[in-house]
Amino acid sequence: MFSWSSNPFIRLVLSLLVGILLGIFVFPQIGFISLLFPLFFCIYTFLIFNRKINSTYAIASWLGVVITILFILLGLLITQFNNELNSSKHYLYKIHLNEPSTFVVKVVEAPVRKKSTIQVVGQIEEVFSEKGKSKTIGKALFYIENDSAPSSINYGDKLLIQAKLSLVNAPQNPDEFDYKQYLSYKNIFAQAYVKRDVVKLVSSNNGNTFITLSNKCRFYLLNEIQKNISSGDEFSVLSALLLGYENDLSPDLVKAYSSSGALHVLSVSGLHVAIIFIVFEFFLSLLPYFKRAVRFRTIVLLLLLWGYAFITGLSPSVLRSATMLSFVIIGKSLDRKISVYNSLAASAFLLLIINPFLIMDVGFQLSYLAVLGIVMLHKNIYAWWIPDNWLVDKIWSLSVVSISAQLATFPLGLLYFHQFPNYFLVSNLFVIPISTIILYCGMFYLAVSPINAIAKPLAYILEQLTFALNQSVLMIDKLPYSIFENIHISILQTCLLYLGVIIVTTAIVLRKRTYLNYTVLVVLSFLVTVVVTKIQSARQKQLIVYAIKKYTAIDFVSGNRLFSYMNEVEIGKSKMDFHINHHRNSLYVNAITPLVNDTIIQPVFKKHNFIQFYNKRICIIDSTFSIPVNDVKVHLDLLVVSDNAQIDLKTIKRYFIFDTLILDSSNSLYYTNKWETVCKESGVKFYSVLKSGAYIENL
Repeated sequence: MFSWSSNPFIRLVLSLLVGILLGIFVFPQIGFISLLFPLFFCIYTFLIFNRKINSTYAIASWLGVVITILFILLGLLITQFNNELNSSKHYLYKIHLNEPSTFVVKVVEAPVRKKSTIQVVGQIEEVFSEKGKSKTIGKALFYIENDSAPSSINYGDKLLIQAKLSLVNAPQNPDEFDYKQYLSYKNIFAQAYVKRDVVKLVSSNNGNTFITLSNKCRFYLLNEIQKNISSGDEFSVLSALLLGYENDLSPDLVKAYSSSGALHVLSVSGLHVAIIFIVFEFFLSLLPYFKRAVRFRTIVLLLLLWGYAFITGLSPSVLRSATMLSFVIIGKSLDRKISVYNSLAASAFLLLIINPFLIMDVGFQLSYLAVLGIVMLHKNIYAWWIPDNWLVDKIWSLSVVSISAQLATFPLGLLYFHQFPNYFLVSNLFVIPISTIILYCGMFYLAVSPINAIAKPLAYILEQLTFALNQSVLMIDKLPYSIFENIHISILQTCLLYLGVIIVTTAIVLRKRTYLNYTVLVVLSFLVTVVVTKIQSARQKQLIVYAIKKYTAIDFVSGNRLFSYMNEVEIGKSKMDFHINHHRNSLYVNAITPLVNDTIIQPVFKKHNFIQFYNKRICIIDSTFSIPVNDVKVHLDLLVVSDNAQIDLKTIKRYFIFDTLILDSSNSLYYTNKWETVCKESGVKFYSVLKSGAYIENL
């Protein structure tokens, strides 16, 4: 039976979470909270040390309320103090954005090397300006040309960089991934593209010694893998699976793993740490001394666990998983009656105290939900059927693990990734056993890699196993209906799904089928939200000029039909997915008609470069546009200029009367600025998609 007294950290972490969320969304600035916290701390201290008051039941119950408020305030405070913009020393208060400045930058993360750039996250320690040198804090993102740096850039290097910093752009299109917000949770608010001759190495080895050694260890082991495994996909998957190095993974391979529900094996996470822990625990259990010395065995297990985290580069996902499992190990060693939920809550509490913005990390959310799902559901679902056959029993147990984790995470997966892998059960039956064998063989290979006589045949076995893993994933990905894509659900619908999951989970754990009756109410509520959304989408009329650099992209939405004026093949699937498709999914369109040729389909009429959508008249002036030969001026609502069309405002006014002139994102910045100046001088209503984001008009 669950009780708060045996799970104190659950109450504490929930209070802390409320405070953190308030600090992120309601009170981001330091203010009166800094006064309230010491006040409630004094009240708490008074209640604790006053024996007469503390002995009465009524006052003792109020003590719980005070503790709850205290930890909510603590969550608020640590969130505000971890927001570096709240410091007057932040570099944004010392420079002029979009103007050249000189910075001393310390590389605080391992650089990500791409074809044309090196992506560097740097702590700006000093800024040089006309007023002199200023000590600063704050991180920024630098994209350095691949040949612009010294021979190499590594974690802990100090660089002298001259650059124009600009704020990270907000999403330019509706429902586009908010990269600005994502970086803000990492305290990164500005970025710069740096050319070849403005980067100088000041000094090396300025980072944390432990992290530096960890990175060097990981890259040494990567080289050891590459010595004997040269195949691209096999090497990239092995690097990701064994050492958490994901930079070499191809987009197609990542998509295949994602579609099959096996993406979790490509990043060192809870699954990998748990597998490593199991083998460590098994070998230690064979030694008689470790059976008796429980605490010494625990220390050895923790050292081995964190040793594995060390060689994988101490990435955030590894640190999170190792911390989570460490608390479970410690809890088991102290008292077998200690609740695993309390141990998980304690690990989350520690991680959030260190970095409260972790709560906004998708990996953090999914990791804890998956573990909670397995802990809560595995035993109870497994008990429904206990096979007699050993192999069938193992398959059933593995399937239950997948079902438990999927039940706990699928609503969040739908919200964030808009897809559901239909064959996740099948894929995990192949992926988890094969990846487990690869992990064990890989660890052994890394241990014996200096001995070529053993390493080479083992490398061949590893390569073949990884090839089999990749092929099984690709095979499942190619099966019909392998994935439900383009699913769009709201936050309210996500909450309703989780409410349904909680009710079902409670019914399973407590073995009370009557609880399932409440799912009817949840399902009906969910269906109501779907019906309301469908009614709203059937009435929508929208015109969108999207912001995709170098391309013209316009959608005309009428109910559940969409008319598209763009070259989707030329734009490419990746850009379509990132900039456009999420918004299309949110509109619940079920028919897309390309406006390639002249078209007459109500409510759209298209003739050459002229389009009428309901009562809106639009003309698109591009490189193919021909000036009308008649002398009658054409009345328009919107005039869209694209593709750096060679035409001037005087010529346009001679032939058109229009309300708004729109420059889409296919135009260059120079061309856009020139038109903006001309329009302002002439008093013409002007909108730049390139500079202001997508143009959206609801009719």
